[in-house]
Amino acid sequence: LQVDAILAANIPLIAPAAYPALKGARLNYQAQEKQLAVTATQILQSVAVAYYAAAGNDELVNARRHAIEVAQKTLDNEKVRYGAGVVNRVSVTRAELALIQAEQRMREALDNRAAAYRTMATLLRVSPGSFKVVPPPPPTEGQVESADNLVSQALERRPELLASQLSLNVLTGGATLAGALGAYFAL
Repeated sequence: LQVDAILAANIPLIAPAAYPALKGARLNYQAQEKQLAVTATQILQSVAVAYYAAAGNDELVNARRHAIEVAQKTLDNEKVRYGAGVVNRVSVTRAELALIQAEQRMREALDNRAAAYRTMATLLRVSPGSFKVVPPPPPTEGQVESADNLVSQALERRPELLASQLSLNVLTGGATLAGALGAYFAL
């Protein structure tokens, strides 16, 4: 007893019309990688903004403290001058008002500093009281570059610009991809 069988399949090993789809998928993958880099950059930028806000608010609190000291000394001087009969009561009242305003500005600065520290703690995922911001050192001569050079570096390095360019390539390749796939399935 002899049994013969034949199996025939018509499977294309090479599909030239699918190459644009493969190219589009690769470009889309690269664009998504760049978008991930954009997200990471945005997070880092948010941390940097929070850092500088906290450092700036620390300096503002110190300035407000000094303003309170100055307003207190001014009030003390005006009281002595009023006692000596050199100025009238309005000068003392103005000095008292200036001290109250300086104290109010100090409370606002403390609130702003606390908010900046909370923001930074949230971004870093640590408790707000677990760190103290150290002000950055002033830039050295070598660190200061021309604005044009910095702009060109930013345009070359910004991941969102690279992601946009790759997405544009995917979209422009998508028109030829649709035509190629239509031609392939029409066969």
